[in-house]
Amino acid sequence: GVEALLLKRPPLSLTSTIETVAGDSSIAYAWAYCAAMEALSGCTVSAQTEQVRGVALELERVAMHLATLNGLATDIAFLQGGATYGRLRTAVINASMRACGSRFGRGWLRPGGVRSLLTEELRQDLLTTLAAFAKDFTQMNALMLASTSVQARFKGVGVVTAEDAKALGLLGLVARASGVAIDSRMSLPGALYQTHPMPRLVEASGDCWARMLLRMREIDASVQWLTQVLSQPLLQQPADALLAPTQTLQADALCVSLREGFRGEVVQVVETDHAGQVLHYKLQDPSLLNWFGLAYCLRNNEISDFPICNKSFDLSYCGSDL
Repeated sequence: GVEALLLKRPPLSLTSTIETVAGDSSIAYAWAYCAAMEALSGCTVSAQTEQVRGVALELERVAMHLATLNGLATDIAFLQGGATYGRLRTAVINASMRACGSRFGRGWLRPGGVRSLLTEELRQDLLTTLAAFAKDFTQMNALMLASTSVQARFKGVGVVTAEDAKALGLLGLVARASGVAIDSRMSLPGALYQTHPMPRLVEASGDCWARMLLRMREIDASVQWLTQVLSQPLLQQPADALLAPTQTLQADALCVSLREGFRGEVVQVVETDHAGQVLHYKLQDPSLLNWFGLAYCLRNNEISDFPICNKSFDLSYCGSDL
């Protein structure tokens, strides 16, 4: 019922609802919402705000990919991986908490700007956390990938070919793990990702192994991106003024906004009426399409393969039941 709730409050006061639609994608949802409201308000945010939002989004991507790796390791009783990935995820979400007061980044982004900028102290804190994280993460990945039991459980299981991924309209990591190079950080980069581009990562085998391996590679890419951005002197300028709840929106307009969350494209569509009030608000989590991929990959697999196929997709239930 969340879409109905969004029509009952002022459109510029919806962040607290938007960022809990799918709680593990709080930043992706909040950024897409903020971008939509800013576009409909004729507001342009500074490069400093974009920088903070990008750091928040990539921290979210690292943390949630780690949660999936933790689940995958636990599902096959590779307990060293389960314990270590869980510990590393805690380090990342605690860094987000030190930056904004919430482990999931809630309250960090608001239409018109952000509620907390990255100070020099926070920049150094994040760099120190990421450096320690990268060392342990590399060691754990090497153990996971070298394990013959892990290989036996994941390789050739839950396969979705590139042709089938395209036919099903899959998005995000699960599409890229099947060789479909779709990532809105490249196709619609905006100023931030144009200045600091991300590599285009794909795997070809389309199985549980590919989805696991690609999560490891995407974490590495995000950590390198974060380190690059945070290693440069932070943009220091007055914080953008947050948009007032009474700000008027463009009338008779249709706005489509999206951000590449850790699962794929989080899409939000807002339509306003002749008075600039929100007439319709539609949300789409990438899970909505990717559930069909999970159902497809289960064909001709053993019942015992269901948990690892399910976790390798790691989709959102709440994000598909709006």
